[in-house]
Amino acid sequence: MHKNLIKFVTLVGIGVSLLGAGSVTAHASKYYEGHFDSKRITYHIDSTSKHYRKILKSAVNDWNDQGVIKLVNTNKKSKADIRMTTAATVKHNWPGFCHIDTFDGDYMNARIKMNRKYFDENHLTDEQRTSLSEVEIGLTLGLKGNNRNNSIMGNFNHITSFDRANLKAAYKGVK
Repeated sequence: MHKNLIKFVTLVGIGVSLLGAGSVTAHASKYYEGHFDSKRITYHIDSTSKHYRKILKSAVNDWNDQGVIKLVNTNKKSKADIRMTTAATVKHNWPGFCHIDTFDGDYMNARIKMNRKYFDENHLTDEQRTSLSEVEIGLTLGLKGNNRNNSIMGNFNHITSFDRANLKAAYKGVK
């Protein structure tokens, strides 16, 4: 009986320690890092190209379709939380670049530039250009880049339920 009691206590101890390790792992693997102070986020597309305006608008619509936040177009650049455009080239020839201003953990405004040279040199389709624009918008909404195969922020070509869940977590408690 003494041996059985020792086995039982040992197994309970291992079980409890595994529960603790699991919660630490879950907390350490957040895939978001910030958010705007509202789920209603204004944007402005600065690009004058009808082609690229259509691509950026499609990326915006794909994020709106997730039902977590609402990206709303504004005609005034100065009123936009997020400004989007394209550039002939972007530093380091990245597909896109975003800059986010923060204050006390909240995102204040963001700017996105998509790289036309990168798109053209790599012969990307409009769907691929839209996907890369979705990544940059995802970053400005607070999601982190990752290496997951089930995420637009990693190695997948479309916004997934994984991305939606992380966006929802990032905006939990935000009105």
